[in-house]
Amino acid sequence: MLQVFGDMKAGNYVRNTMTSAVNLTKSHRISQNLTESHIVFLQITELAGYTARVSQMLQVFGDMKAGNYIRNTVTIAVIS
Repeated sequence: MLQVFGDMKAGNYVRNTMTSAVNLTKSHRISQNLTESHIVFLQITELAGYTARVSQMLQVFGDMKAGNYIRNTVTIAVIS
């Protein structure tokens, strides 16, 4: 005779337990992938910032070499 767990037979209990374990494993993998993709996104964003700064530096160096570089100055206006 099959053992009964609550209102479930043993086969259904094992099947439900295995399904829950598989779903839990899949959920963990999905959350891990989301975390890893977030870290990759942050690294790409950081790299883009460095690339933009290097590009600006190379443009300034090229302007200086050609004698066309003019330094921008910031002026503060006092409003009374």
